[in-house]
Amino acid sequence: QSAHRTLGMSIGGLFAVNTVTGVWNLWDGRKDPSHRGRRTLHGITMLAADAGFAVVGAMRPNLKGGVDNYYHQRMVHRAIATTSMVVSGISYLMMLFGGSK
Repeated sequence: QSAHRTLGMSIGGLFAVNTVTGVWNLWDGRKDPSHRGRRTLHGITMLAADAGFAVVGAMRPNLKGGVDNYYHQRMVHRAIATTSMVVSGISYLMMLFGGSK
């Protein structure tokens, strides 16, 4: 449990720093027309992934509603975390292999 929490907090910290630097870079590059659409899409998708990670951290499963509710919370927690990882991965790959258009 503590390794999971440590990893989750580390990912949250990483994405917090990425959010600040990403928004800063997006703002600095707002007048640069090259790859503007791709950069904007990347920024929006990474912000969406960041929001997903924030939601995952805020909605940790607990046993207050019973065991069935706990397993449902766990399933939702995992689904949002996985979706956030996939969105951020696709966004990263889009920038890495996006070509020159």
